[in-house]
Amino acid sequence: MTELLSPSPSIEFFDGLYEDLSGVSLRRDRRTGHHVALLMFEKLKSIEQFNSYRKRFHQSLKLTDTEGQILMQPSSVQSLRVDSPPLCGVKCQD
Repeated sequence: MTELLSPSPSIEFFDGLYEDLSGVSLRRDRRTGHHVALLMFEKLKSIEQFNSYRKRFHQSLKLTDTEGQILMQPSSVQSLRVDSPPLCGVKCQD
């Protein structure tokens, strides 16, 4: 019997460069009532490895799981630093 393997959920800013998500927060903007997803990353491989010149940028965040793909264009990206560099995290909000 052949087992069907389902793809692992993944997050990419650049093709083939998979990011590790450290946290998710779902919120509602009190002013507009819109739902907001806040994705947090402790490290971004796309920044650390400077792959932007070798990989195709999606102009969005690509989320992939067994149900398909979602392309999300973040409304803000905030880098987190403690007492200046190095980067200690990134918050990506839509």
